[in-house]
Amino acid sequence: MTRESTLRFGAQTDEVTSLLRIVNLVRTGEAATRPEIGRVTGLGRGVVTQRVDQAIEMGFLADGEFGPSSGGRAPRTLRFRSEQGRIIVCALGALHIRVGIASLDGDIVDHAHATWDIARGPAETIEKALEMLDEILAHHADVPVWGVAVGIPGPVDFGSGRPVAPPIMPGWNGFDVRRRFEQRFEAPTWVDNDVNLLAFSERARGWRRRARRRGTR
Repeated sequence: MTRESTLRFGAQTDEVTSLLRIVNLVRTGEAATRPEIGRVTGLGRGVVTQRVDQAIEMGFLADGEFGPSSGGRAPRTLRFRSEQGRIIVCALGALHIRVGIASLDGDIVDHAHATWDIARGPAETIEKALEMLDEILAHHADVPVWGVAVGIPGPVDFGSGRPVAPPIMPGWNGFDVRRRFEQRFEAPTWVDNDVNLLAFSERARGWRRRARRRGTR
């Protein structure tokens, strides 16, 4: 059977690929019932049932209310269990640090802010951010961290997660920002320019708004 760790880190078997797709369809609101999943994916009814049952057993999906009937028995909707994991968010600015934790659907659960000069260097800055995150996490249930996103105010080599000659960040050039967060949280970490991350956030919010509008029709 597909294990939780396999699903989280995306081993590319046919079973995991279809399971990930189904979970993501429910998460984004593109499909809310088993029949809708079958229509969108082209998977047979038996395969859809099996994958959905797996996702429910693993804790990623749950049955919801009954949806509208098209003439026969009303289908039961599915919901994405966003409370099953946490996303760590860290925004390093020129003169501040903002950190937070979010549910898997992107809703902010808690956050903190501190005045900080990023010119104090990477080691001291990251240590301060981790201390702030530890304080937040101490006030919440022990839910696994699934991913970390770190934004910095300068150019980043996305492949390595290292700053590239950032003009307002002395001492940061080539520093392995990703490794420090991955070591602390044992979760995949993405490091990017803060403006890029804001753009990705707005794009994701657009998907969610469209999905909610479809759900109210």
